[in-house]
Amino acid sequence: AVPKTLEESNCLFFDCNQDINECDNGDPTNYDGQKPPCCTHVLRDMNRIFDEEMCSLGLDYFAAFGSLLGLRRADRFIPWSIDGDLIIHSAEAMNALV
Repeated sequence: AVPKTLEESNCLFFDCNQDINECDNGDPTNYDGQKPPCCTHVLRDMNRIFDEEMCSLGLDYFAAFGSLLGLRRADRFIPWSIDGDLIIHSAEAMNALV
């Protein structure tokens, strides 16, 4: 059954903002340090897997919005960001993902 509320879903919620220095998610990731910065390691793992899949399919994509801002300004994701903004610019690419 499809969940009707956020409480019923399997979504992960993070308490990330610019005032928090450590991630509140204890799930295992590929982060190499002792105490990962808030959510950045989760986004890094997700984006690495996304990039591998896009490359294996031969599809182009690009960073946008907040992800682009962080990469342009500091060559990294904004540490308190909780999402990745990536754009796949073609109908063929979107169809390949389905």
